[in-house]
Amino acid sequence: MIGSSRFSDQASVMLDALCAAWIIDCVLRLTYLGATNALVVLRLLPTSDRDKGAEILAGRRQIMVLERRLANWSGLLPQAGRG
Repeated sequence: MIGSSRFSDQASVMLDALCAAWIIDCVLRLTYLGATNALVVLRLLPTSDRDKGAEILAGRRQIMVLERRLANWSGLLPQAGRG
């Protein structure tokens, strides 16, 4: 079975390439997240506690609005398991 050995070798090479691409993708995403979080921390260092509190409240408000929109949409979507 010479042909099957060659096929398994090609599959192994393709699997190795996919794993390498996945690892590179993960490393790039983690690097991007780390850099953006570091920039956010640097931006917040010189601000006062009052400004930081205002940003936290604004973020909470955005989350509340998004949750409310999601609740409105969930009533329009079909429920799984009903039949």
